[in-house]
Amino acid sequence: NKFRAEIVVGRQKYSLGTYATAESAARAYDAKAREEYGAFAITNFGAREVSATPGDAEDCRTIAEGDA
Repeated sequence: NKFRAEIVVGRQKYSLGTYATAESAARAYDAKAREEYGAFAITNFGAREVSATPGDAEDCRTIAEGDA
């Protein structure tokens, strides 16, 4: 199985890629959320637990609002 990470920022939806584990996808989401929202980010893990980044994904692309 593969796990997809996505986040919506404003009206823009970002596909952060697909990951081998749910935890990796969640960590990629957290990294992007912190990048976009800083201290106001709502994340899955605490700030000290960040290890995956969107760049670790098997694929990564931005989805335009009407494409989803």
